[in-house]
Parts: sequence; structure tokens; C-alpha cells
Amino acid sequence: MPMPGKTTRGKPRRRGRPTKYRKKFCNDLKDHFEKGFSYECFGASLAKKYGDRYCVSKQTLYDWEKVHPEFLDAKLRWEPLAQAFWEDIGRRGAVGQLSTSVDIVGKKTVVDHESKTTVHTYGVLGEKRVPAQFNATAWRLTMQNRFGMKNQVDHAGKVSTGEGDTMRKILENPATAQMALELAEAMAGEQQE
Repeated sequence: MPMPGKTTRGKPRRRGRPTKYRKKFCNDLKDHFEKGFSYECFGASLAKKYGDRYCVSKQTLYDWEKVHPEFLDAKLRWEPLAQAFWEDIGRRGAVGQLSTSVDIVGKKTVVDHESKTTVHTYGVLGEKRVPAQFNATAWRLTMQNRFGMKNQVDHAGKVSTGEGDTMRKILENPATAQMALELAEAMAGEQQE
């Protein structure tokens, strides 16, 4: 009789549900980011592409990062594409270069010469590009909430673009704070000479 947890060949049995992970998801992740979508909704994107069976939660995505190094590498490599997508929209919107497709709808007359009947149909006759409306407020909020780009206003009314956040992070870490202090002392010494 085989031991519990072992197969007859002595190899451990796999426990739990088989993974839904596939290596091709790394390429799918790149395509996902190129469209400007967030990492957290990638599981829903898989369901849309491969069927509901592949719908996974955010936690599953985070678990895949730990187990599949190529998936983590794809995330780290391609995630900036989402920010580039949104920055491009902001750039084109600011200079009036955004456009969208609009269907040209109308009446089309078709004459059947054999039966000598005229048929009028209504529908899409074509498509044309028209300038799109750019919602700067929605774009700014997207950039702030997804990519941490924030303008900060102090009580004196001075606006900062977030460089203070970088300095705060440096000073919160004891090792980098010590290096910053030594650098500042060295720079002060050079100015006195």
C-alpha cells in the first residue's frame, strides 16, 4: 500500500488545483500594458481573451510573480508601457492631435434591375476621423492615481511637482540619509574653500 502523499513511484503528489499560468501570458502582459491598462486588471483581460476559465484574481497575479520569474520580469519590463500610453494621450491632447473614428450613417438606395425594385436601407456608409474632446481633468486624475504624479501645494501657495517625495524617501532610509548627510557636508566644505 502506498504511503499517504506519495505516488507508487515515490514522487510526491501535487496538491491543490493545477495552475492556470502559461508562459504566453508574458507576451499577453506586454500587449495589455501597451493598451494602457493596469496590472491589476490583467486577470480579467485573460478571461476576455481565453475564456472565463482563465479569469484570475490580483492575488493570483502576485503569486505568479513569486513562482514564475519570467512573469515578474515581464511585469517589470513592460509596465512602463502603460504609463507611456497615458503620457502620449496627454501630450497629443494638449496640442490638439487627438482624433476618433465616427461612422457616417445615412440612407443607401439599391436598385435591383431584374425585379425593377428600389430598396432603401439605412446604415453605416463609411467612417471618418474627427477631432476628439480631451478631458484634461480626467487625464490628470489618471496620472495622479495610477502613476503617482502629483502636484503639491504648500500653505504659502507654492506648487511643487513631487521632488520633495524623493527627498523624503531618501531621508526616511537611515543608510541613504547618512549618505545624503555626508554628501551635503562634502559640498559645504568645497564651497568654503
